[in-house]
Amino acid sequence: MKCNALGCERPQRGQCGYCKMHYTRLLRYGRVYNIINEKGAGTVNKGNYRLLTINGKRVYEHRYIIEKAIGRPLPEGTVIHHINGVTTDNRLSNLRVCNSQGEHLSIHRAKKED
Repeated sequence: MKCNALGCERPQRGQCGYCKMHYTRLLRYGRVYNIINEKGAGTVNKGNYRLLTINGKRVYEHRYIIEKAIGRPLPEGTVIHHINGVTTDNRLSNLRVCNSQGEHLSIHRAKKED
């Protein structure tokens, strides 16, 4: 018998009604079909950071925005801080460049003390 997923011609595996690929997708994501975003829309990862695909490479949107603004790649170890704490808010005015993780942590510690 064929997989129960619309348009899939693969054979069913076991009693689940789906082929191996669709069954695995159901277990991992709770859905059988891929979600297809508009081109350039990107995705959001588990840490709630937006990712884009630029020239075939996955990049964090906040780093990409900063690099475009300064006109060069960020140095190794540079961390981007979201001023309002919303990691999907990647407006340039909401991003601050920190030279190290230590500098970034000191911003968060100072905010907790307020």
